[in-house]
Amino acid sequence: AVCVLIDESGSMSGRNKIDRAQEAAIFLNEALKKQSDIQLFIYGHTADHHHGGETNIQVYREPGHYAPYALSDVRARSNNRDGTAILTCAKRVRKFTQDPVVFVVISDGYPAASGYRSYEHGIEHTAKAVKRVESTLNMQVIQIAIESMDSSKMFRHFIALTDMKTFPTEFVGFLRKKMNSMIKEHITL
Repeated sequence: AVCVLIDESGSMSGRNKIDRAQEAAIFLNEALKKQSDIQLFIYGHTADHHHGGETNIQVYREPGHYAPYALSDVRARSNNRDGTAILTCAKRVRKFTQDPVVFVVISDGYPAASGYRSYEHGIEHTAKAVKRVESTLNMQVIQIAIESMDSSKMFRHFIALTDMKTFPTEFVGFLRKKMNSMIKEHITL
Protein backbone atom coordinates (compact mmCIF):
# COMPACT_ATOMS: atom_id res chain seq x y z
CA ALA A 1 0.00 0.00 0.00
CA VAL A 2 1.03 3.61 -0.53
CA CYS A 3 -0.17 6.50 1.62
CA VAL A 4 0.44 10.12 0.60
CA LEU A 5 0.09 12.90 3.19
CA ILE A 6 0.21 16.50 1.94
CA ASP A 7 1.22 19.40 4.19
CA GLU A 8 -1.46 22.05 3.58
CA SER A 9 -0.06 24.61 6.00
CA GLY A 10 0.31 28.33 5.38
CA SER A 11 4.08 28.04 4.88
CA MET A 12 3.35 25.96 1.77
CA SER A 13 1.83 29.01 0.05
CA GLY A 14 5.18 30.68 -0.65
CA ARG A 15 7.29 30.06 -3.76
CA ASN A 16 4.71 27.72 -5.34
CA LYS A 17 5.40 24.96 -2.79
CA ILE A 18 1.74 23.95 -2.56
CA ASP A 19 1.59 23.75 -6.37
CA ARG A 20 4.59 21.40 -6.41
CA ALA A 21 3.07 19.30 -3.62
CA GLN A 22 -0.19 19.09 -5.56
CA GLU A 23 1.64 18.11 -8.76
CA ALA A 24 3.57 15.41 -6.90
CA ALA A 25 0.35 14.04 -5.36
CA ILE A 26 -1.42 14.06 -8.74
CA PHE A 27 1.56 12.27 -10.30
CA LEU A 28 1.49 9.59 -7.60
CA ASN A 29 -2.28 9.23 -7.91
CA GLU A 30 -2.11 8.84 -11.70
CA ALA A 31 0.88 6.49 -11.59
CA LEU A 32 -0.56 4.21 -8.92
CA LYS A 33 -4.34 4.28 -9.36
CA LYS A 34 -4.30 1.68 -12.14
CA GLN A 35 -2.11 -0.73 -10.16
CA SER A 36 -4.70 -3.22 -8.88
CA ASP A 37 -2.18 -4.75 -6.49
CA ILE A 38 -1.44 -1.43 -4.74
CA GLN A 39 -3.86 0.19 -2.32
CA LEU A 40 -3.61 4.00 -2.50
CA PHE A 41 -4.47 6.48 0.26
CA ILE A 42 -4.14 10.27 -0.13
CA TYR A 43 -4.70 12.80 2.67
CA GLY A 44 -3.99 16.46 3.36
CA HIS A 45 -3.54 18.11 6.74
CA THR A 46 -3.60 21.46 8.45
CA ALA A 47 -3.93 22.55 12.08
CA ASP A 48 -5.56 25.27 14.16
CA HIS A 49 -7.74 26.23 11.19
CA HIS A 50 -10.84 26.90 13.29
CA HIS A 51 -9.62 26.33 16.87
CA GLY A 52 -6.20 26.14 18.47
CA GLY A 53 -5.05 22.61 19.20
CA GLU A 54 -6.99 20.87 16.44
CA THR A 55 -5.50 18.89 13.56
CA ASN A 56 -7.65 18.67 10.43
CA ILE A 57 -7.32 15.75 8.00
CA GLN A 58 -8.67 16.08 4.46
CA VAL A 59 -9.47 12.74 2.81
CA TYR A 60 -8.67 12.79 -0.91
CA ARG A 61 -8.52 9.05 -1.52
CA GLU A 62 -9.13 5.90 0.51
CA PRO A 63 -11.36 2.84 0.06
CA GLY A 64 -14.95 4.01 -0.29
CA HIS A 65 -13.92 7.64 -0.79
CA TYR A 66 -12.56 8.78 -4.12
CA ALA A 67 -13.53 11.65 -6.39
CA PRO A 68 -11.57 11.93 -9.66
CA TYR A 69 -10.74 15.63 -9.26
CA ALA A 70 -10.49 15.81 -5.47
CA LEU A 71 -6.81 16.80 -5.56
CA SER A 72 -7.78 20.10 -7.23
CA ASP A 73 -8.80 21.20 -3.70
CA VAL A 74 -5.23 20.95 -2.33
CA ARG A 75 -4.28 24.38 -0.98
CA ALA A 76 -2.27 26.10 1.74
CA ARG A 77 -4.51 26.68 4.75
CA SER A 78 -3.25 27.28 8.30
CA ASN A 79 -0.71 25.62 10.65
CA ASN A 80 0.69 22.10 10.66
CA ARG A 81 1.02 19.62 13.48
CA ASP A 82 2.97 17.08 11.43
CA GLY A 83 3.50 14.45 14.11
CA THR A 84 -0.19 14.23 14.94
CA ALA A 85 -1.20 14.14 11.26
CA ILE A 86 1.31 11.38 10.43
CA LEU A 87 0.20 9.21 13.34
CA THR A 88 -3.52 9.83 12.71
CA CYS A 89 -3.30 8.94 9.02
CA ALA A 90 -1.14 5.87 9.69
CA LYS A 91 -3.75 4.54 12.14
CA ARG A 92 -6.49 5.34 9.64
CA VAL A 93 -4.70 3.37 6.90
CA ARG A 94 -4.26 0.43 9.29
CA LYS A 95 -8.07 0.19 9.56
CA PHE A 96 -8.13 -0.70 5.84
CA THR A 97 -5.03 -2.87 5.37
CA GLN A 98 -2.40 -4.83 7.24
CA ASP A 99 -0.07 -4.88 4.20
CA PRO A 100 3.31 -3.12 4.38
CA VAL A 101 2.88 0.59 3.60
CA VAL A 102 5.15 3.16 1.98
CA PHE A 103 4.01 6.37 3.72
CA VAL A 104 4.95 9.48 1.70
CA VAL A 105 4.89 12.87 3.44
CA ILE A 106 5.01 15.84 1.06
CA SER A 107 6.02 18.92 3.06
CA ASP A 108 8.34 21.86 3.44
CA GLY A 109 9.56 20.62 6.82
CA TYR A 110 8.42 23.50 9.01
CA PRO A 111 6.14 22.05 11.74
CA ALA A 112 4.40 24.94 13.49
CA ALA A 113 1.14 24.79 15.44
CA SER A 114 -0.56 25.65 18.70
CA GLY A 115 0.97 23.47 21.40
CA TYR A 116 4.38 23.24 19.73
CA ARG A 117 6.29 25.37 22.22
CA SER A 118 9.04 25.98 19.70
CA TYR A 119 10.22 24.95 16.27
CA GLU A 120 12.49 22.38 17.94
CA HIS A 121 9.51 20.90 19.83
CA GLY A 122 7.63 20.45 16.54
CA ILE A 123 10.65 18.69 15.02
CA GLU A 124 11.01 16.42 18.06
CA HIS A 125 7.29 15.56 18.08
CA THR A 126 7.34 14.75 14.35
CA ALA A 127 10.47 12.58 14.68
CA LYS A 128 8.86 10.58 17.51
CA ALA A 129 5.68 10.07 15.46
CA VAL A 130 7.70 8.87 12.45
CA LYS A 131 9.65 6.40 14.60
CA ARG A 132 6.44 5.10 16.15
CA VAL A 133 4.75 4.62 12.76
CA GLU A 134 7.79 2.79 11.40
CA SER A 135 8.38 0.60 14.44
CA THR A 136 4.84 -0.31 15.50
CA LEU A 137 2.69 0.04 12.36
CA ASN A 138 4.97 -1.62 9.73
CA MET A 139 5.24 1.47 7.54
CA GLN A 140 8.21 3.01 5.75
CA VAL A 141 7.94 6.81 6.07
CA ILE A 142 9.55 8.92 3.33
CA GLN A 143 9.46 12.69 3.14
CA ILE A 144 9.37 14.48 -0.18
CA ALA A 145 10.99 17.69 0.98
CA ILE A 146 10.06 20.92 -0.78
CA GLU A 147 12.71 23.49 0.14
CA SER A 148 12.98 21.74 3.48
CA MET A 149 15.29 22.52 6.30
CA ASP A 150 17.24 19.57 7.70
CA SER A 151 14.84 16.69 7.01
CA SER A 152 17.19 14.24 8.73
CA LYS A 153 16.06 15.61 12.11
CA MET A 154 12.59 14.16 11.50
CA PHE A 155 12.87 11.50 8.77
CA ARG A 156 15.29 8.65 8.11
CA HIS A 157 14.30 8.64 4.43
CA PHE A 158 13.72 11.75 2.34
CA ILE A 159 14.00 13.09 -1.19
CA ALA A 160 14.49 16.75 -2.10
CA LEU A 161 11.89 17.87 -4.62
CA THR A 162 13.78 20.48 -6.59
CA ASP A 163 12.65 19.84 -10.16
CA MET A 164 9.25 18.47 -11.20
CA LYS A 165 10.78 17.41 -14.54
CA THR A 166 13.13 14.91 -12.92
CA PHE A 167 10.97 14.05 -9.91
CA PRO A 168 8.84 11.33 -11.57
CA THR A 169 11.85 9.29 -12.69
CA GLU A 170 13.75 9.77 -9.43
CA PHE A 171 10.77 8.98 -7.24
CA VAL A 172 9.56 5.94 -9.16
CA GLY A 173 13.08 4.45 -8.93
CA PHE A 174 13.25 5.24 -5.23
CA LEU A 175 9.74 3.87 -4.60
CA ARG A 176 10.45 0.67 -6.55
CA LYS A 177 13.60 0.07 -4.52
CA LYS A 178 11.81 0.68 -1.19
CA MET A 179 8.82 -1.49 -2.08
CA ASN A 180 11.05 -4.35 -3.26
CA SER A 181 13.00 -4.11 -0.02
CA MET A 182 9.80 -4.14 2.06
CA ILE A 183 8.44 -7.13 0.11
CA LYS A 184 11.68 -9.08 0.67
CA GLU A 185 11.59 -8.26 4.39
CA HIS A 186 7.93 -9.30 4.59
CA ILE A 187 8.59 -12.60 2.80
CA THR A 188 11.60 -13.51 4.94
CA LEU A 189 9.81 -12.81 8.23
